[in-house]
Amino acid sequence: MGHFKRMMNNRKGDVFLFILILVFFILTLAVILSEYFRIESLYQQAEYVIQRGVNSSVEYAMQDDYRRDGCSRMDSALAQETLYEYFHENMGLDSELNKYAGNQWVYQLEVERIDATDSPPA
Repeated sequence: MGHFKRMMNNRKGDVFLFILILVFFILTLAVILSEYFRIESLYQQAEYVIQRGVNSSVEYAMQDDYRRDGCSRMDSALAQETLYEYFHENMGLDSELNKYAGNQWVYQLEVERIDATDSPPA
């Protein structure tokens, strides 16, 4: 505590340098936190749209003729095709699943695998 008081009473300009360093670290922390929350928000939005696309493509590919008999079947190829159409039309992705805002690249969606089964539909 005594060192801090001495530094604050010093007339050589050490306090100004100390304040500049402190402001630099505070601003750096603020920028890092805002960037983290921006990326987290972008991730949440993309995840929500992808889930909505998967749900709608599965619902579209369900074969209703079998529902009457208590059997559930789905055309998995149609579901996958509908999902990629959804990516293109609603998410604005190109053929390589890149998202652009104007001419600036925003992100690329990487699909590791699509596991779809006809019966039971999943």
